Amino acid sequence: MGSKEIYILLKYCSEASILLPIGAGILRFKRFNTGLRILVFYVFLSALVDLISVIIIHYFKHSNAELFRAYTLIEFVLLTLYFRTLFNRKAIKGFFLIAVLVFGFIDIICTYLLQPGDEFDSYASAIEGLFMISFSLCYFYKVFTEVVIVKLEKESSFWIVSAILIYFAGNLFLFLCSDNTLVSIQEYFLKYWSIDFILNAIFNILLAIGLWITPTKLTSSS
Repeated sequence: MGSKEIYILLKYCSEASILLPIGAGILRFKRFNTGLRILVFYVFLSALVDLISVIIIHYFKHSNAELFRAYTLIEFVLLTLYFRTLFNRKAIKGFFLIAVLVFGFIDIICTYLLQPGDEFDSYASAIEGLFMISFSLCYFYKVFTEVVIVKLEKESSFWIVSAILIYFAGNLFLFLCSDNTLVSIQEYFLKYWSIDFILNAIFNILLAIGLWITPTKLTSSS
């Protein structure tokens, strides 16, 4: 099996993996707290964006860069709001709201000044990744210092935050080098996106596990 065939196989597996968190979200939705419901909305939005992207590329023969530029900001807002529900202190909750405003400003600069046109928004995506990695590490610091959760593997937030950390940490380097000329060479292009497909599949599998597990404690959403 050649690199192109492996690329196509990974692509289909990555796209199909979104069905796992969608299914878990539908079946468990009534048992979810505010944070998990935000996450379900994020999963459905992600699937919708992927579908629209396919339509834009294959039927309208147009770049999907503008679609994913808008999606990056919406994704950041939804994931940040999810993280906000994992903390109880008002100061920390306020910090997440400030982070949304800061990233919104950064995203505008990247979109209109640093990477205008139909380019992939690699700068904004990389900065989003740094935020998500930081939020994830803050969550794990909270978990391991407070020692409130007895069985971590049965906590939905553990699986979800692990998914976010693995995906964004794994993709950070890819985002930073995505505008490199090497990516335009087919051999490197296939390897580049194959890694992204693998990370996306892992992301969706872990999200599905997190959504399937009943939260042990409802978190505040205020």
